[in-house]
Amino acid sequence: MSIIVPNDPEKAFLLASSLVEMGDPQALTALANLLKHHPKHARGWSELGVLFKNNLEHEASLGAFERAIEADPSLVKAHFIRANVLHALYRFEEAKQGYKRALEISPNAKEICLNLGLTLVKLDAKIEAREAFERVVALDPTFSEAWFNLGLAHQDLHDLSNAVMAYRSALEHRPDYAEAAVNLGIALQETGAMDEAIAVYRQAVSLEPKTFYRITQAITAASTGRLWLNLGDLRRLLVA
Repeated sequence: MSIIVPNDPEKAFLLASSLVEMGDPQALTALANLLKHHPKHARGWSELGVLFKNNLEHEASLGAFERAIEADPSLVKAHFIRANVLHALYRFEEAKQGYKRALEISPNAKEICLNLGLTLVKLDAKIEAREAFERVVALDPTFSEAWFNLGLAHQDLHDLSNAVMAYRSALEHRPDYAEAAVNLGIALQETGAMDEAIAVYRQAVSLEPKTFYRITQAITAASTGRLWLNLGDLRRLLVA
């Protein structure tokens, strides 16, 4: 069954956008018709980019987003999702530039800033990554994922006290964040606070039993851990 595409570009865009969202195979036809008659419709090109991205046609997706940006350089969505595609393709330097351009347009977009930080981590730009995550938590102090990544950034820079604070903040805003509990335990252990670390490890295991195996590796680390000859005793300690 074919669809009737409205002549009005805005109505045609809304129809095509809804078809993309529903995963309808006629979305491509609707977008092609829109762009054939309105080749400078930036949001139409951006939506086509989303469609190609969803179909894992990455290069076609990038081309569509570039057309969208050419038609409207201020279209944040096109910059942001294009950068996400570049990140997925391991083209981290290009992704970084895309996120930065998006943030120039929308400075308070926390998700864009978070993804910039994650890309900077991939580029081993540790200080810049930390600054990006600090910017995110300043924008939204309840954003647990950002606090967690800030903790990782501090830990990478051997700033254990601030890592502990960040992981605690992640758990404060998301009490079931098992991964944050594990990393908090590791950071505490690295500061020498082993008893407090074990208490946090218990919390992590209670939240997610599978964390026991990662905790086992951390808790028996040669530099800051303790020697456990019997893993059964260690399990009883953490599950108690």
